[in-house]
Amino acid sequence: ENMQNWKCLCRSLALFSIASVVSGHQAVELTLSNWDEKVVSDYRIWAVKFHSLLCGSCQAFAPVWDTLRDSVDGLLWGEVNLDQKENIPLAQRMGVLAEGVPNVKLFNLGFAPVTILSGDAVAQPATLSESINQALESSSAVRNAEGLFVSTNHPEL
Repeated sequence: ENMQNWKCLCRSLALFSIASVVSGHQAVELTLSNWDEKVVSDYRIWAVKFHSLLCGSCQAFAPVWDTLRDSVDGLLWGEVNLDQKENIPLAQRMGVLAEGVPNVKLFNLGFAPVTILSGDAVAQPATLSESINQALESSSAVRNAEGLFVSTNHPEL
């Protein structure tokens, strides 16, 4: 019986993994340690959520974030968990500690991050999607061959 349950669990995990890859909108875990490598050195546009698992507003925002990731194409998605102490200086540098969490910012649109959501603000996916699209349009971002938005301010373009 245990072997049967194990096989069922393995099949479920495999299907979940396939669905995750197919959706293409999984969020990358970002930390102070990998920030420069993943975000700063990249010319593609990143949508990054700063959050805490101890934050009630962050927990309430989680399904909105999931829907947003599924509804907006062309971005790289990342998450910074502020429960990890090493990430606090990163959040401070990005102004997140002053603005509050949950916090969503777009990176690599220009010289400064663009705040899409900050603090306890309540927003629906459609409103946030519209804000993202407006930021992309106003920055003159274009899609690359992969279909991802890139900054026209990047020297390689």
